[in-house]
Amino acid sequence: MPGFPIPTVDLCAFGAEPPPPAVAPTLTDLSPDTSELGDPVTVTLTGTGFTPSSSVRDAARPEIGELPSVYVSDTQLTVTFTPVATGTGQWYVTNHGLASAQLPFTVTGPPPPVITSFTPATGVIGRPIEPLTITGTDFAPNARVLVDGTVRFSDVVSATSITLDFRPTLASHAFQVQNPDDALSSAVATFTSTAPPVPVLTSISPNPSTAYSFDENPTGLTITGENFEPGSMVLVDQSIDGQGIYVSPTQMTLSWNRPVGEFDIRVSNGPGATSNTIIEVVLPDVPVLTSLTPNTGTVGVAVTVEAQTDSVGTYSTIRADGVALPTTYSPVTGNLRTTYTPLTAGTKQITVSNGIGASGSEMISAALPFTVAAAAPPDTPTPTLTDAQPPNVPVAATVITLTGTGFVAGSKVKAIAPQGANTPYDLVTTFVSATSLTATIGPEQLVVGQGMQVWVQNPDGDATTGKVISVI
Repeated sequence: MPGFPIPTVDLCAFGAEPPPPAVAPTLTDLSPDTSELGDPVTVTLTGTGFTPSSSVRDAARPEIGELPSVYVSDTQLTVTFTPVATGTGQWYVTNHGLASAQLPFTVTGPPPPVITSFTPATGVIGRPIEPLTITGTDFAPNARVLVDGTVRFSDVVSATSITLDFRPTLASHAFQVQNPDDALSSAVATFTSTAPPVPVLTSISPNPSTAYSFDENPTGLTITGENFEPGSMVLVDQSIDGQGIYVSPTQMTLSWNRPVGEFDIRVSNGPGATSNTIIEVVLPDVPVLTSLTPNTGTVGVAVTVEAQTDSVGTYSTIRADGVALPTTYSPVTGNLRTTYTPLTAGTKQITVSNGIGASGSEMISAALPFTVAAAAPPDTPTPTLTDAQPPNVPVAATVITLTGTGFVAGSKVKAIAPQGANTPYDLVTTFVSATSLTATIGPEQLVVGQGMQVWVQNPDGDATTGKVISVI
């Protein structure tokens, strides 16, 4: 209360001992003194002066406050926790504000992956390796493989093994393994490859070869040379032909079904390892002629003829009695076609020629007949005879003029004596126009007192009625 002194009590006057003064703890050991990030750990602290009220703290991270400790004895405490950050802390123990010396405790992250070897150890440029095995340590289940900085599809077999299919394209490639969850990558490991040997071509057999026919088996080419390998590829006109087969280091075969022409043949062992070139010449086979549609025609009339054929092409020619005709080839039907205008009647022999073949002889088919009919005579009008002048003629050479219609250049004036059974005969006729003819009567054909009947007959057989001329 105001004005009254606060009383004090001397405990010693009553025979009691005063409390001992606080003593600073000592910290001599942390066991263990390291841990991995995320791994639960129990740390044993050894020292002196520990009490149930002692606390453990990290001077490097004061913000986290007191660590969860358990009093074991005055010389031992334990702390159980799960590290959430990497780094080195400075642990100490306090007793009522008095602190021990500090000891370091280190939290480490997971180790980065390490590549130690490749199997196979090296490769050949352009040759697939299926698989390439990467051996090392600390590969995560979802680890990725980077080749020259680009992620490649791979299979994590274990923490020490990864496989992938790989085709080297350079003399060296930079490999890394990356554990994505920890963003840790291995050091770069270099995978080296050697250039493949360059193949050499010395021959191709047969050469020339025969063009492929669809009703026959393809021709087999044998390629002879050096440095062929199981992975060698045959190139035809610089494109890979999948029919090439490796036989030995000096021989390859190729199933060959090409048309007539010249083809660039090479063998490649990969980038930068392509052989010299040999030109394979393909010559035509013997053509086969099976039918002609139509197989008849008429003199002077153009007709389109389709020849059903085999083993032919744009190089083939249809011939009539050995004379070449303009010919076209249809790649759709495989047949040949020509327009043929026969000039004479009769049976023509039609053949197909493919030119000179691989044997050095002309490749020509068997012949088929083509029948040509004579042209029909031209259609002429029916003639009429209206007059014959003069109506009376002497026994002497006489020219008469016949007038009418429908006369043509081939019209004939015919004559017969009205008495007796004399055979009609032709007078020497001159065509003047479609309405006029002249004819000459010889004196030997005339008899005084007898008449002569004359008429006109056209080439198609049509004839006029007759006129009678008297002989005086």
